[in-house]
Amino acid sequence: MWSKGISVISVALLIVAVSANCPNSCSGHGTCGADDKCTCYPNFKSLDCSERVCAYQIAFADVAYGDNAAHKYMECSGKGICDRKSGLCKCFAGYEGEACRRTTCPNLCSGHGTCELMDEIAADTSPAAGGASGRIFTSWEAKKHQVCKCDPYWHGVDCSERDCPKGDDPLTTTATANEVQTITLSDGDDTSTNAMTGFFTLTFKDKFNGVWTTRPIKGFDGDAAVAATGPAKIRQAKDMELALNGLPNQVIQGLTVSAAVAATFKTAYTVTFSGEYNSGPQNALICNFAGCNVDGCQPRYAGIGGGSTPECGVVVTTAGTREQAVCSNRGDCDEVTGKCICFSGYFGESCNKQTALF
Repeated sequence: MWSKGISVISVALLIVAVSANCPNSCSGHGTCGADDKCTCYPNFKSLDCSERVCAYQIAFADVAYGDNAAHKYMECSGKGICDRKSGLCKCFAGYEGEACRRTTCPNLCSGHGTCELMDEIAADTSPAAGGASGRIFTSWEAKKHQVCKCDPYWHGVDCSERDCPKGDDPLTTTATANEVQTITLSDGDDTSTNAMTGFFTLTFKDKFNGVWTTRPIKGFDGDAAVAATGPAKIRQAKDMELALNGLPNQVIQGLTVSAAVAATFKTAYTVTFSGEYNSGPQNALICNFAGCNVDGCQPRYAGIGGGSTPECGVVVTTAGTREQAVCSNRGDCDEVTGKCICFSGYFGESCNKQTALF
């Protein structure tokens, strides 16, 4: 009986020993160690390792750990609540992404723009981004804060406001110069032996940040025997004029191109922005002469050839001085419709015309 009693006691002790383990067996997300404490696997926490850890990112705001030193890593970037079951952050309003790592753009840019990070906007060279040129921005918020980059003809912090037409104030008389640009084209050959081959296009950036490219224009050889008024040069000038005036949405109107005197074996053309929609200073035209002759190019064309080093330069010879004012300073802009509400005595799309009775 004594030995049997010892056996019963031993079994009871084993039962006690087995039941005295880690809570919930560490939920399958950790190992049970000394003193019946769980050591959780990565991304799990709590006494029984049942809770998930959410992603960390640089905090938007936290306690500084030195002079001008802050923004340590924080769960959900300090801008969300961690769902301990799923391990996903529930971001506060105005924040998004893994670990609520970045701000959202207001109203998703209203469908009229793109939401971009601060470092992207800094490096952007387009007028819609503020005209920055090769800026580098690497501060802590470079990939944290976002801003709307509006499509052409839209503006505002959320790109919800329409741009109105711009024009020349009909009452001003001192600033009357049209913008004049000169285009000089060469295939790089200093003799007339090889004829110029291929095509070029011209790109125009309008005052509303729109970018437009012409159809391909046939290159023309200039040589000492071809005068500025020669029929071939006149035809070439007309072809360029039609291509530029033919851009959509009347972004260019009333533009004229004339042949100009150039150096030997080069062609030069004078481009005058005389239309009412192109008053004031214009962006310099961009001459694309390298070509784009592979599947997917639009337009697809073979670039200028026939010589050694083709070139196509554009210079502003006369800066436009007529106003480029919203509603020509003679009306209010309705930013909902994008239309000018002209003052009494003025009319036209941009209120740039005065009535005879005013």
